[in-house]
Amino acid sequence: DDVLTRYPFDPDWAGRRLQEWANEGRVLPVIGRLIPETVEYSAPANWDQIRQGTLGFLRRDVVSVPPQQFASFLVSWQGAHPRRLTAAPDGLRKVLDRMAYHAAPIDAWEQGILPARLAGFSKQLLDAWCLEGEGCWSGPPESVSFLPREVLSHWKEPEYVVESDETQILGILRLSGAAFVEDLALRANLAPSVIRSRLWHLVDLGLVSNDRIDTCRAGEPKTPEMNQEPIPAHKRARMALREGFASPNRHRGEGRWFALSFGNCSPEEHAVASATLLLRRYGMVCRDLAQMCRAMPPWKHLLEVLNRMELCGEIRRGYFVEGFHGAQFALPEALSALHEEAIATPGTEPVIVLHSMDPANLYGSGAPLDLALLDGGIRPFPRKAGSWIALKAGLPRLLVEKDGRKITLLPTASPTDVAEAIEALKRPMLTIGKGRWTVESINEKPACGTERSHLEGAGFVSDHLFMTLYGTIQS
Repeated sequence: DDVLTRYPFDPDWAGRRLQEWANEGRVLPVIGRLIPETVEYSAPANWDQIRQGTLGFLRRDVVSVPPQQFASFLVSWQGAHPRRLTAAPDGLRKVLDRMAYHAAPIDAWEQGILPARLAGFSKQLLDAWCLEGEGCWSGPPESVSFLPREVLSHWKEPEYVVESDETQILGILRLSGAAFVEDLALRANLAPSVIRSRLWHLVDLGLVSNDRIDTCRAGEPKTPEMNQEPIPAHKRARMALREGFASPNRHRGEGRWFALSFGNCSPEEHAVASATLLLRRYGMVCRDLAQMCRAMPPWKHLLEVLNRMELCGEIRRGYFVEGFHGAQFALPEALSALHEEAIATPGTEPVIVLHSMDPANLYGSGAPLDLALLDGGIRPFPRKAGSWIALKAGLPRLLVEKDGRKITLLPTASPTDVAEAIEALKRPMLTIGKGRWTVESINEKPACGTERSHLEGAGFVSDHLFMTLYGTIQS
C-alpha cells in the first residue's frame, strides 16, 4: 500500500513483482508492524541492521543472577516446590512430558522425582499411564526414561549394532506389533530365555519396551530358566495332554514387548525437538545443562538451533546466570520468573528434599554446581541411587547417602534446617528401609555420638552404634 500510494502501479503487477523478489531473496517479507495480519517488505540489509540492533539492545538489558537463585527458580519452574505441586493423576502427563528422556533409576522416579511434583502420587498412576498408551518407559531399571508418544514422533532413532537374532526379533516386533515372549519364541524358533536376554539388550539400546512397568521394576531375570531349547511341536502336544497348555516359562505379569516407534525425522528436526525439550525443562539452556542429559545431540548442533530461535524472537540470549559456561538461552517467560525469583529470606523458605538424580538438582558429580565448604574446598557428592539432597533458598543444607545410612550437615545448615530436612526425608527413607531408617554416621562420626541430638528430636532411638527410626510406610 505504501508503494501504491506513491506510484501509479497496477496493484496486481506490483504484488507479483514483490512476490518474485521475495522468492529470489531480493526483499524480505515480514509481519506488519501496526497490523499483524498484513505483510510488509524490507531490503535484506536494512532488516539485518534492525534485527542486530534489537538483539544487541535485548542482550544489554540483561542482569545476571547468582547460581543459587537459578537453583531456587528451577525447583519452582519444574513444579518441585511445595507451592507448585500439581494433583495426580491429571498432572502426571504434564510432568512426564517435561521430564522426557531424563534418565534415572526406577526407584528414584517412584520415591523421589514424581512424588516431589505430584500430590497423591502412587505407582498405579504410572502403570495406568503406560497401559493406556500415553507413553512408555525406555532403558534399564538403573537408568530408565519415560517418553510420551508425542516426543517419540519427533525423535530420531538411536544408532545401534545388534546380532542377527536380535535383528530378527526387532523385525518381528515392528512387523507384527506387541507380542509376548512365548509368541516371539515360536516365531523366531528360539528359547524363551534367549528371547528375554536379547530383548533386554534391545532395551539397553533404547529400541524396545514393555507395556507393563512391573517388568522394568523386576529387571532382567538373573536365574537361568528351565527348558532352554525350543520345545518341538509333537512334544508340546504331549505336554498339553498331560499338563494343559500353560507354559512353564511364563513370567507372571510380564506383559507384551514392542519396538519403540520413532519418527522419521532429519537431524535438524531432531535438534529442534531436543532444544525445545531442554528449554521447557530448565527454562534456560546452556552447555552445562545440555550435557546433563546423555540423550541430547552434541552441543554444537543445539547451539545452531538456539541461535536461529533467537533470531526468530522465540528465545533470548545473554549472561543470565553466573558460573555457567558459554552462551545461555532462555524463554522470555522463564527469564521474567527468574528475575522475580529474588533470593528469599532463609527463614521464609521451606527445606526441599530432592533425589540426587532429580533434574531440579544442579549440585554434585556431573552437574554444573559444586558444594562449596567454608574453608574454600569442594565437597564431592555422587549423583546416584541412594543419594538425596536438601535445599533451602537454592543452597544445599544437608546430604544423605547410602540409602540414608550416611548424613552430612553442610556449614550453611542451621538446627532448624536439619530438623525440617529430617522430617521431609522420613517418608522416602522409611519406604526404602521398609519401615526402618538406620543412620550409621553424621559428618563422618558415629551417629550415636555427639551429633545424635539432631536425630533424637525426630524420633530416632539408639540402636547400639547406630540411630534408628521405626515407623509405618505411607502409601
